[in-house]
Amino acid sequence: MGGDVRFGRKLVLPALFLGMTLVMLRPNPSELANRLPGNTGDPALITWTLSWGAHTLPTHPTSYLNANIFWPHRGTLAYADSLVPLAPAYAALYAATHSWPLTMLLLGVGLTVLSLSAAYALGRWLTGRRDAAVLGAIAYTFSGFAVAQWGHVQLQTLGLLPLALLLLFRLLEEATVRRALGLGLVSVALVLSSLYYGLAYAVAVVVIVVAYVITRRGRLSPKVLGLLALAAVVIAVLVWPELRARTRMSDEGFRRPLDPGFGLHGTDFLRPALRSYAWKPLEHAFGYRDEAHRFFSGAVAALLAVFGAVATVGRRRTLRAKGMRLSPLAALVAAGAVTGVLACGAKLGPFSGPFAFFYDHVPGFGQARVASRLAVVTTLALAMLAAAGFAALAARLGDRRSRVVAVVAVVTGAVMLAEMAVALPWADLAHDRETLAVYRALADRPAGAVVELPMMIPRENSYRWAVVEAPRMVYSTLDWHPRVNGYSGFVPPGYDEDAAILDTFPEPAALQSAKEHGVRYVVLHLGTSQGYRLYSDDNAAARLRSLPPGATAERQGNSWLVDLGQILVTRTMRPSP
Repeated sequence: MGGDVRFGRKLVLPALFLGMTLVMLRPNPSELANRLPGNTGDPALITWTLSWGAHTLPTHPTSYLNANIFWPHRGTLAYADSLVPLAPAYAALYAATHSWPLTMLLLGVGLTVLSLSAAYALGRWLTGRRDAAVLGAIAYTFSGFAVAQWGHVQLQTLGLLPLALLLLFRLLEEATVRRALGLGLVSVALVLSSLYYGLAYAVAVVVIVVAYVITRRGRLSPKVLGLLALAAVVIAVLVWPELRARTRMSDEGFRRPLDPGFGLHGTDFLRPALRSYAWKPLEHAFGYRDEAHRFFSGAVAALLAVFGAVATVGRRRTLRAKGMRLSPLAALVAAGAVTGVLACGAKLGPFSGPFAFFYDHVPGFGQARVASRLAVVTTLALAMLAAAGFAALAARLGDRRSRVVAVVAVVTGAVMLAEMAVALPWADLAHDRETLAVYRALADRPAGAVVELPMMIPRENSYRWAVVEAPRMVYSTLDWHPRVNGYSGFVPPGYDEDAAILDTFPEPAALQSAKEHGVRYVVLHLGTSQGYRLYSDDNAAARLRSLPPGATAERQGNSWLVDLGQILVTRTMRPSP
């Protein structure tokens, strides 16, 4: 009987966190299999990325970076976050659901619960209180920054950050091989899931270790140093393939523009996520900025964070007696402050910001376009200060008022959730028979590169490029043939020019470009996609009448599939994994 009670208690927190997640996400049961979170562009890119990892890693792990987009360029998976750590979970969920949208929703729910659990674990370790830790987890996981990133699964992996930092803190306090290996593996998962989080985390680690060295009068034990080195080796070995690919990209000129507009601004902490219910008047009060600049996490969390900072400074002896670990909290706040300054981007007021130096001299920062995302550590530090604030408030109320504290905690949590609730965006992903027919037909064809027309040209309309090409990438997971088309965080040299030429197919210049790319299959899409006009029946018919001798064409659903056979293929095909 006692075992059943203990087991039941262990289920309370997971059930609570799952309930919070479902309340905040509010998925519509009638649309679970039809809609992606966010808009159609980046969520579709992420769906394809995870599909590629699930498809390739079990059988061709050494070539997983050579994805089937932007043919014939290599290493194209590294044009965005590879999300390798999430691929096994995606594979298992997709095998159970056979639905791209439902799989992505379940993955998002799981990552949200992970974030709540990891932030709770860190908060409880820092404050010694369950109620304070739950409130800190809410402040972090449903912060304005986190909620605004709905649909960007790579940015929903923010739960790995508090987990990695908790392992780091515990390793610094009591070094064991198990903790070092755990730190290494979680750090790898964080770095490979999100470039931005990996960069912010690396800076945070340096600040925290330096803070520990200072507080311990310049000394760390040889055992701690050795196990930190072990964790660093694990990280280096497992991250090396992707790091090498990204370094090669930097050498080839793949760098984000250093735009001051992408930096963090002080008013960003007063901007709630778009479509906020409680704070709608604040949405545009300070001028519009996109979702990467919305860091307001509600008045309650802000007040608790202020109270936590004041109490930590003024009542250190009392709080230590209550079991709070103030030195690690101070180190985390210092890390949040440093990454917050970096997140300001190229400009810090009228001066050049430190991010500009990192952009020019530190690997990885040259590919970080949205500097404000580095403030994820700042968000975590503020959430943990909010947890400390509630712990200090509970300490002031005293143990004899435990019921009062419990009621205050429940009410506080409910108000925080209400403050951070928003109307989340969803987007349709067409997957009817007519749309998928051409991709199912390609699955039965011999190996050959594919170009899907009309191609969307990034420099002409980046949004159209995203919402039209990204779903095509998802559909390509039905056949896995290489694609000249693609959408990602970077564009290979000459892509716009090639797209403009190939769009004239079957003009001689387009046939020559197809020959140079080793294209065997040409898909002519009819009708519209995401509201954008493709080919009409008459336009497609005119193109088909001009096909070169030996080419064949079949109508497949809403598309025509043209097989050029071997008449143009001169480039050696690499086998599709």
